[in-house]
Amino acid sequence: MAQAGSVEAGRDAFEACRGCHTSPGTSNVYPTYYVPKVGGQVPAYTVAALKAYQKSERPHRTMMANVYDLSDQTLEDIAAYLATVDGSKRANANAENQGNGAIAK
Repeated sequence: MAQAGSVEAGRDAFEACRGCHTSPGTSNVYPTYYVPKVGGQVPAYTVAALKAYQKSERPHRTMMANVYDLSDQTLEDIAAYLATVDGSKRANANAENQGNGAIAK
């Protein structure tokens, strides 16, 4: 069983996710799917959503491919990090480095 998530480890693990989840207006061409904002979520919800992608219960090929081999601990870490991030606005990919730390919710 995974331990409580580490914000620092989650920040590192989320690096692979930033390209989509921090870019304004990111979407698939077909079918149209707008990438959701993920900051500020309750950790239990984030973990449940990511596990649903792992089990193909939430069908989205990109997400399923990106999370299929992540450990339960890594999911907890990502969730802990995202819970600390301002989800009220979508940030650009470099926003955290510029000091505002906002990630899309």
